[in-house]
Amino acid sequence: VMFSSRGCPYKCIYCHNIFGKKCRTRSALNVFQEIEHLYKNYDIRDFYFVDDNFNLDYKRATEICDLIINSGMKIKIYLANGIRGDIVDEALIDKMVEAGVIWITFSIETASQRLQELLKKYINLEKISRNIHYACQKNIMVNICVMVGFPTETVDEALSTVEFLKQFKSITLPMFFSVKYYPNTEIYDLAIEHGIKMDNMLDAYAEVYHDVRHSETPLINKKEFRNIYFKFLNEIFLSKERMLNAIEIQKRFLSEEEILNTYSIFFRKRITNLEKDVLFYTK
Repeated sequence: VMFSSRGCPYKCIYCHNIFGKKCRTRSALNVFQEIEHLYKNYDIRDFYFVDDNFNLDYKRATEICDLIINSGMKIKIYLANGIRGDIVDEALIDKMVEAGVIWITFSIETASQRLQELLKKYINLEKISRNIHYACQKNIMVNICVMVGFPTETVDEALSTVEFLKQFKSITLPMFFSVKYYPNTEIYDLAIEHGIKMDNMLDAYAEVYHDVRHSETPLINKKEFRNIYFKFLNEIFLSKERMLNAIEIQKRFLSEEEILNTYSIFFRKRITNLEKDVLFYTK
């Protein structure tokens, strides 16, 4: 696991402020030297970057990739925590894949432009869509995160986010999260202001992010929330076309045991056979 930078200058109202709102980066050479040290002295081949925004400094990201490529090291790089998906471009995606990136996470959160502005996320949905499609064409593992349950979000807006995901037929892990309103975040105060119950918020703290048992807002009741989640499961996660594509892509990089472990986490039960335990449920 590697940190090559800390902090994020964006102002998303739901996010933590653990590392501050100013990005501090290590130099490309410094990052490369750590990778090289681990590679040569400890036989490490897999590197998980957990930066908030690995690609915030475009030039630095490019330099890290160039140093790895020129070294001849054959490694696997996972950008599991994500990149800022609308400031990357095809040239950088090409460079990252050449350097060994096999996993990229894109965080969209919502397909509603109104909510993008409310959340101060300001993702360019058109541009991030193009970049996701392009990354999928590289036959690497591409993951997308969305969230439902924002203050003032309507059922129609939540459904539009699910519909937005349908265009991506080769994403490996589409991830649906229920919004958590943590103290000392701007979204917490907004949730209180718009009538989201404190009891629901407290109950949700103990749940994993894709658990919706206690998810409810004044505009999306519990039954509607569950219906939205099941629509996501049935039409996106359990899409047979997407699942078959995802499994084939994973086979390029992961062992069968690793793939089974991945689906065991998402199905929350032990998966021992992809055909019987996963593909059987697809549509």
